[in-house]
Amino acid sequence: MRLPSLVRREWHIVYQFPLAVGLITALNLAVTVWWDWSGVEGAFAFALNTAWMLLLTVVTVVVLGVVGLPLRFIYRLNDWWRRRWWLAPCGILLGLIMCVSSFYIGAEELCVEEGPMLAVPNQALSMGGLWLIGFCTLHFYIPFEKIIRAIYGKNHQRKRTFS
Repeated sequence: MRLPSLVRREWHIVYQFPLAVGLITALNLAVTVWWDWSGVEGAFAFALNTAWMLLLTVVTVVVLGVVGLPLRFIYRLNDWWRRRWWLAPCGILLGLIMCVSSFYIGAEELCVEEGPMLAVPNQALSMGGLWLIGFCTLHFYIPFEKIIRAIYGKNHQRKRTFS
């Protein structure tokens, strides 16, 4: 039985979705690691904060998946995006730079009672970077055809696995 063309074309979601969820979760939790979570109250607050970050990750990936649907369903736009595969890694790098620079550009100092000073990042810059990282990660197509041609040469024919 032959798979529908959309399924054959969009099998990349197998690695795109876990990659996006993992990267966004890691970025969300990386910020919370630097806070002081000592004591029982701190452990409970850490658990609640982790659950909140996981919920935000799921919402972010769902919203970015819906926003990126035209990249998947409009053939010309999909072809344009796949031919410029390097845009996604550049977007991920730009998003990481935005997230890091949000602690330096427009950051505010927050004084915690009997504790250290905490830097509150620039929300617009950090969230913009997070959304850019998520979008580019979720819609990153590895150029397998170019890699195979680079390894085996341009006359190499791939065997079709679908019957």
